[in-house]
Amino acid sequence: MWADFAFLRVTMVRAGLPGPRVWAILRRGLDTSVLKFHLSNAPLDCKRSELAQLSGWRWPIETTLEEAKGEVGMDHYETRSWVGWHHHMVQTFLAHHFLVRLQLRLKKSPGTHRRSGSPVGSLCVAG
Repeated sequence: MWADFAFLRVTMVRAGLPGPRVWAILRRGLDTSVLKFHLSNAPLDCKRSELAQLSGWRWPIETTLEEAKGEVGMDHYETRSWVGWHHHMVQTFLAHHFLVRLQLRLKKSPGTHRRSGSPVGSLCVAG
């Protein structure tokens, strides 16, 4: 993913009073004119390249959470305690991680061809 970034130091306003100084990070994709922005409380001496790289992690994290909600039921919890909620979250994170690793492991490379003989993973019983 490629994008143009701009960084501005701004002062947040809360209840009409000046708040903390933060970074306004503006991002525009190279293929579109849509401008997106968000605020960051990163320190003043943070490198711009690092700030751009870290701000790019928002999309994969959101995608992962949406996949976990849809595939392993991350949003289907009925707990009565924080401990129960944490147990559910850990289990769904592990289940999603397992599925992603399995998907990567079973994904075929673009240049592979089918071989003659039994398919991979088939059961062969010796007599």
